[in-house]
Amino acid sequence: MQYNRNMEKMKTVIIGGGASGLFLATALHTTERTVLLERNDRVGKKLSSTGNGQGNITNLSASKTPYFSSSPFGKKLSGDIVKEADENGLKEAFQDLGVLLSADDRERVYPVSRQASALTDALRFAVSKRGVDVRLSSRVCDLKKVQNGFVLTVEHDGETYQIHTENVVLCAGGKAAKNFGTDGTAYEFAKGLGHTITALYPSLVQLKTDVAYTKTLKGIRINDGGLTAYLPDGTQVALRGDIIFTDYGVSGMRCSVFPRISRTKSTQACAC
Repeated sequence: MQYNRNMEKMKTVIIGGGASGLFLATALHTTERTVLLERNDRVGKKLSSTGNGQGNITNLSASKTPYFSSSPFGKKLSGDIVKEADENGLKEAFQDLGVLLSADDRERVYPVSRQASALTDALRFAVSKRGVDVRLSSRVCDLKKVQNGFVLTVEHDGETYQIHTENVVLCAGGKAAKNFGTDGTAYEFAKGLGHTITALYPSLVQLKTDVAYTKTLKGIRINDGGLTAYLPDGTQVALRGDIIFTDYGVSGMRCSVFPRISRTKSTQACAC
């Protein structure tokens, strides 16, 4: 792709208007000709649903909690990340934006309003004050490296246009929530620019169960509950936290995997 001098010219293009894209936009100067492209009809769509819509942003014990990894490298990496960016950093960032926060008896930190949309609004207002050009319903179809920068092809209202930019930042999320627009597009863009993508595996997923006896409990939440599941291979999985009954099973728990034990072949689960 050749650089066309008639293309729209930008200093920085941010792809994705989620939490990371919005935070980045608040840190850039208005004179830098910055544009933020969001494929949804509003920014922070996923952020507004975090913490079951209540906006649980961190935990006061986040830096003291032991983190599990299947490799020594992963364990060290998680420790280094938490040490570099502990629970206070995010708290202070939102407080600087004017969000009042409070912690519950389990040290989970929420906006005082218990509305995750308060987090999104604070970031949205800050980005607007910075003068960043936010373009909604704008999907990036193509991203190419060219001389002196990058060229993006953007689709909006059925039409396409191109932007030449000196810098581009991928803040489009992973592949865990297609309903929010995080469908893995960013991985393809990164690969196209020469980056290597490691294999993807599910990590935090819902637990699907027989709902014959729990269907009428849909929407009910149990605080600090426990559940133990016995898998076909004999592995015992213990989960503890808030249990949310859904139309497919249960959700909302933290999982720990224990060594194999002897059980029957069928999967069993018991809540306690």
